[in-house]
Amino acid sequence: MSANPSPPKYLVTELSTRLAHAPGEQTVTEVATTIQRLTKTLGEESIAELLAKTVDTLTQQKHEIAQLVENEQWDEASKLAHRMKGATAIYGGEHIATLLRRIEKREDGDTAIKKIAAELDAELDKAIAAIKASLNQGQHVGE
Repeated sequence: MSANPSPPKYLVTELSTRLAHAPGEQTVTEVATTIQRLTKTLGEESIAELLAKTVDTLTQQKHEIAQLVENEQWDEASKLAHRMKGATAIYGGEHIATLLRRIEKREDGDTAIKKIAAELDAELDKAIAAIKASLNQGQHVGE
């Protein structure tokens, strides 16, 4: 019997704890640090698979939410923002989650959501680039 929690529970706990208060400008550093810690726990193969899936999903969702906002499909954008919050908070810190929450809640008004969506797009680009760099340069190995 192992004293360590199962990887999925550990993944959520570890990433949520480490990134809960990460400001947007630290997205790249926080992603890299989290990937290194997770690699030690989950193993290189598991984290590489997880990261590859994450890049695909975030890239697709990034384009989808941008299109929904562009087309002023506010209800659909709100629903997608809600679904994205958990996963992006794991990799991109609270700033991305805050932007998604603002889109989801539509507190700032529909006009402001377009500006928020542009900022979100840039922050998601940073998170995706950091994850890709980790995969491409082998930084996901917990050395």
